[in-house]
Amino acid sequence: MKTPQARAVMDKVAVEVAVRAAKVRRVPTLTVTPDGSGLRSVSAAIRLAEPGARILVKGPATFRESLIIDKPLELIGEHVRLVGADGPAITCTGAPVRIANLHLTSERFNGAIVSGGYCVMEEVELDGSRHSGILIRDGAEALLVRCSLQHADHCGVHTQHRGTKCTILSSTICENGRGGLFYSQEAEGVAEGNLIERNGWHRVYIAAGANPRIRRNRIRDHQGAGVLAYLHDEWASCGPPRGLIEDNDIAGGRQFGVEISDGADPCVRGNRIWSNRWGGIRVRSGGRGTIYSNEIHGNGGSGIKNEAGQPRIGRNAFSGNAGYEVEDHGGAIFDDGAGCGPAPE
Repeated sequence: MKTPQARAVMDKVAVEVAVRAAKVRRVPTLTVTPDGSGLRSVSAAIRLAEPGARILVKGPATFRESLIIDKPLELIGEHVRLVGADGPAITCTGAPVRIANLHLTSERFNGAIVSGGYCVMEEVELDGSRHSGILIRDGAEALLVRCSLQHADHCGVHTQHRGTKCTILSSTICENGRGGLFYSQEAEGVAEGNLIERNGWHRVYIAAGANPRIRRNRIRDHQGAGVLAYLHDEWASCGPPRGLIEDNDIAGGRQFGVEISDGADPCVRGNRIWSNRWGGIRVRSGGRGTIYSNEIHGNGGSGIKNEAGQPRIGRNAFSGNAGYEVEDHGGAIFDDGAGCGPAPE
């Protein structure tokens, strides 16, 4: 899947790598192999690499290394598993980096950290880590395409801090301990075309001033909410979150499809929210948001339950819910002409 956001980030990385590489006359490809025909460790290849170089890691092999990448590089694997024993498997610090076809895991840390700079991960599998699969922070821009993120103790991807942006496309985020995606502390980004299922509690968290676009995902089998928008007490100074939750298929949850609380003000439009045990959408006291043009059907409670929040509600379609179409305990604003306005930038 190629969206304008994805192309923009990939073009930015490609240009940055090319500019750095042009400063050296000949940048060879470095090869790492377990049989000794090339370099024996990935960290040694990173130390030797010129800016803009490609490092090819050949397998089948397992490397127990915690890599730090602080220069423009491409790191490409062939049947390779990288285990971070003394830290994350990979930490990128401020440089444009492309990582492809690697299997990453970490025994006691995040699987990978992107701290500043630009990073593209293509067909990377993160399987098992003590914290989040990938932590993206400090104003970094990251693009994840066709990745698999599973079995992290916390979330598959955590994007945090103002200026940080993470675009996740056509990926699978499943069976993580706490949740699938977590946007916090004014972070932004796009999650589009992903399968997000069987994560431990909520599937997508939008917290503490975050403003992501959650579009065209399949969000399945959640213990709590499929998407939760909330303030988060620890980072309350960041203010309430916003975000666009659009055209997703949200189903099979033990509670609600979408939950809005603590002054959160997302746009929830064009989603199919069905077969969630407690109901379709819950707005708790203090919650806001615009809930517009959704198909809400077959849920175990009311289609929309407003517990003294102030959501703006219009043009939703309801069918087969066990409760009311809209169960309003005071504060809802009914406005068929409101809409959500343009998507957040």
